[in-house]
Amino acid sequence: MPRRGTAVKPKLLRSGPCAVLYSMLVGWVDGELTLKSLYEALMEGIAIILIAVPGLLPAMKAIGEDPVHFGVFLTVNVMIGLLTPPVGIAVYIASNQSGAPVAEGFRKTAPFIIPLIVTLLLITYVPETVLFLPRLLFK
Repeated sequence: MPRRGTAVKPKLLRSGPCAVLYSMLVGWVDGELTLKSLYEALMEGIAIILIAVPGLLPAMKAIGEDPVHFGVFLTVNVMIGLLTPPVGIAVYIASNQSGAPVAEGFRKTAPFIIPLIVTLLLITYVPETVLFLPRLLFK
């Protein structure tokens, strides 16, 4: 029986590549502050990629994760970070170019965050959604 307050992971998430991606994502989904959400809160997207990829890509390869899958996972995570406050640089740029207030920009982009999160969950837990076409083309 798990301790009170701990989540029981499904069998798929206890080991392997899905477990690593789950651990990178779950703190943000559960509302806890993790490394990923800390990066999003304090840094711009290109900086996150330049810092995270050299350290995480070899680890992903070592556990058998496809680099294409990891790249799409990281890109969608960064894209969500570019649309959410406090950094949300894409919204700041769009607000500057359109002349609209920044608060209105964040309000207008809010409905798009939920489909992005659903897409991120789909990408994370069903790798074939990302890997189908590369595997078909590069057999």
